[in-house]
Amino acid sequence: MAFKREVKPSGGCNWRSDSPNERPLVHFFKIILPCILDYKKLRIPNKFVRRYGEELSGVAKVIVPSGHAWEIGLTKDQSNIWFDEGWQKFVEHHSIRFGYLLVFAYRGCCNFSVLIFDMSGCEIQYPCPSVGPTSAKKTNYGEKRFFNPVEKMEDEDY
Repeated sequence: MAFKREVKPSGGCNWRSDSPNERPLVHFFKIILPCILDYKKLRIPNKFVRRYGEELSGVAKVIVPSGHAWEIGLTKDQSNIWFDEGWQKFVEHHSIRFGYLLVFAYRGCCNFSVLIFDMSGCEIQYPCPSVGPTSAKKTNYGEKRFFNPVEKMEDEDY
């Protein structure tokens, strides 16, 4: 299977494939440090920005395993791109703390999936999909994935 990337001058993206499958996912992770919580924004890794930054517009969709998509603003500053406007609400809604690990999968055209792991190394229990701000929207992108909250681990499980 061969994938070909066509970049339009406007910065939009258009992927073609010789099969009906979607483009391969590109992953990156971020460990939540105090400065991320203090600045209320998250910098996307430079290597990712060099490869895919032209595809990114002013707003990204960040999709959690429950299927809800959060619209989060992207700010470009020289060679850096940040999740900015809406990021703090996302952090607060998911109770993201220092030391958490977030694994992002880029689906193309400003769409990211994210998995959130707490200090125990286990995936968090995602908030109920019926609770949350109006910026969270349900989407499934054709996935057959069931929302099954992760059992909360005890402290001795570290």
